[in-house]
Amino acid sequence: MKMRRWLVSGLLVAGCLLSWLAPAIRQQAGGEGLGGFAAFRKARLELPERYESICPGTVGDIINTWGVSPAELEGLGLVAGRPAKNGTEGEDSNSLAAEGKNLAESRLTKVRYFDLDGDGIRERYSLRDGIIKAEVGSRLIWESPASWWVDYFFLGDANNDGWQELNLLVWKEGSFGPQQPFWVEGEDRSIKNHLFIFKLEEGEIKPVWQSSNLDRPNLRAALIDGNGDGKKELLALEGSYTDSGKFQLTLWEWNGWGFSRLR
Repeated sequence: MKMRRWLVSGLLVAGCLLSWLAPAIRQQAGGEGLGGFAAFRKARLELPERYESICPGTVGDIINTWGVSPAELEGLGLVAGRPAKNGTEGEDSNSLAAEGKNLAESRLTKVRYFDLDGDGIRERYSLRDGIIKAEVGSRLIWESPASWWVDYFFLGDANNDGWQELNLLVWKEGSFGPQQPFWVEGEDRSIKNHLFIFKLEEGEIKPVWQSSNLDRPNLRAALIDGNGDGKKELLALEGSYTDSGKFQLTLWEWNGWGFSRLR
């Protein structure tokens, strides 16, 4: 009888302990439901603010705004008059690692005025505390969902279709949106980074293209014409989900349905 009473008591204690630990276990693994994202957002809000006054569109802008050196862009062939060196792609220099760490450990505040739909009226795009807003005059036309954390935005023709777009680097829970591919039976519910592209049409912000989980989180991205062909390439400053000190610059081009990596 004493043994049975002791066993029941032990099981009850173990059950209570597992119930208490479960939220912490889910949070450490990336989180499920709003609890995991709420913790992610709270941690982001505790980071110091960082201000950016422009959307980089040239190599010079990128050097000044992101803090990377010309040598770090040389490996991608983006420094005029300097050929790309073999073996530099993907290597993390000390300055890139230092500046990448600074960018990763801050939350961006940014305001840009831009005529996205070409109607002659500039809209106001403002990012603060992970939420981006699009306004025309005093009228709010769009705001990012509370279930997203927008790290960064940049403006320009990302898919080279002749229309300017609003491009977002977004942290959210789950690899896909409300609808997922038919061949996917389950979904990774961890919080990962995505690239979302939107357009402004008839006064409404509408989705153009939305990636699933990126293999590496993007801290910053910019559109530049690296080869002078009149089309924009996507330059990304990538971090790592598992190594907080690992960063690299990569260059991508639109292939009709997504982005393919160059060089």
